[in-house]
Amino acid sequence: MTMTNAEIVADYWQAKNKRSQIQVLADLNNTDTATIKDILREAGEHLPGRRPSIDKARAKALYRQGLTDKEIAEALGLPQGSIYNWRRRNSLPPNGTGPAPTVPETEETAPLPGLSELCRRVEAILSALPAGSSETTRAAACDLARCLLWDEMVRHGTGPASNELWGHNSA
Repeated sequence: MTMTNAEIVADYWQAKNKRSQIQVLADLNNTDTATIKDILREAGEHLPGRRPSIDKARAKALYRQGLTDKEIAEALGLPQGSIYNWRRRNSLPPNGTGPAPTVPETEETAPLPGLSELCRRVEAILSALPAGSSETTRAAACDLARCLLWDEMVRHGTGPASNELWGHNSA
């Protein structure tokens, strides 16, 4: 018996024991569990036993911008409950229910001096690109943004020791 991807997903949804259903679906379709898991992941399913990991620095940055749990979850591709739990573990009140939150900055999360100006410059570069710009043009704009960030980091003594920002090894 071979099922379509839609049938596999529907059957998985109806199962009471999702973990064992993956093996059942693999057996029914004469395939391995990895193939079934790939089909389910492509359909957006979060599989049992697979906790989504949170990019904590990005989540905190989005939180500081005033985004709600739902908006942060959408931006990170995670369930809203994961963001809710992360926020509660970090004793952060929900956004959108009162005055803007203040998150204490640590040395690790403090922005570079002049970062706001740098962001304005990068935004100006990217917004100046015409709609439908080629990938080459967009890549060049991103390289320019990297140069600006590199200059800012080096000016403040926080730049990488080598070409790490460019993805090159110094060896």
